[in-house]
Amino acid sequence: YNGYEAWANFLHLIRAIMLETYSIDGLAEDRNGKPRPSMISDNSKRILLIDDDRHLLDLYQSYLEGQGYFCSQVSDVAWAFTHLQMSHYHLVLTDFQMPVMNGIQVRKNFANGNNDVCPPFLLITGSLSQEIRRQALESGFVAVLRKPHNLIELGDIISSILKNSCGLFGNERYLKREQAHP
Repeated sequence: YNGYEAWANFLHLIRAIMLETYSIDGLAEDRNGKPRPSMISDNSKRILLIDDDRHLLDLYQSYLEGQGYFCSQVSDVAWAFTHLQMSHYHLVLTDFQMPVMNGIQVRKNFANGNNDVCPPFLLITGSLSQEIRRQALESGFVAVLRKPHNLIELGDIISSILKNSCGLFGNERYLKREQAHP
């Protein structure tokens, strides 16, 4: 873990807070107050990307923002918890195999610290076994995706999760928390 990684994670956190604090309309104007074209729509869903592979994070973020989502990325689990505490997300996409703790442990620890109030989690892993899939689904993940996968498949799964997320256990309380903090 080097200085660059720490700064990158910090800047992604600041970006997430700025996007949440300021309205999309305010961000979509130039300095003369004229509308600036944006690929991100004003009803965009917010996605937190957690993976220790920076290249994969950049790829996911680039693709998903092109699909109209707001994305924040972190390559360190501690920063993931900071993001989840300081900002609101409609979905968390996490890798399974990471230093310090795996993706299943990330979701369990966040849910336990927030009375099971959390956004839906999607697990992505290159080492998918029936046991990992079972553990993930039992611990509250809404889907598990095997690496390698194509980005269209990822986008389809995310779209489906976000369309159906209001009924997930704990997510309705998370969304109410989000609405209380516009």
